[in-house]
Amino acid sequence: GSLVCLSPDGFRTLIWAVVQNRDLKLLNETPSKIDVGFPLGFRPDLRSSSVYDMIESTSVYFEAYQHVLKALQAMPAAEIPFANYIVKCETQVQPPRNVD
Repeated sequence: GSLVCLSPDGFRTLIWAVVQNRDLKLLNETPSKIDVGFPLGFRPDLRSSSVYDMIESTSVYFEAYQHVLKALQAMPAAEIPFANYIVKCETQVQPPRNVD
């Protein structure tokens, strides 16, 4: 499923989810409807009376990367070989230490 971000307040509050089921008939309704799943143990405070805006990452199939991202979350940032680029967002890429 695709990664989506839901928000009831113009994206001041972010609720991350993964699309579980997308029925084209329900997408054409107003408001549109899809089934989403949340990370294990995460129970967002969703209210059926609220309207949620949604943005979706359409360029990447999230499920393919989910396990790698979970493993990265479990690693101490100092031990990630490419932390400077993922954590610190440095843009000047240096060659690996084993390359002269």
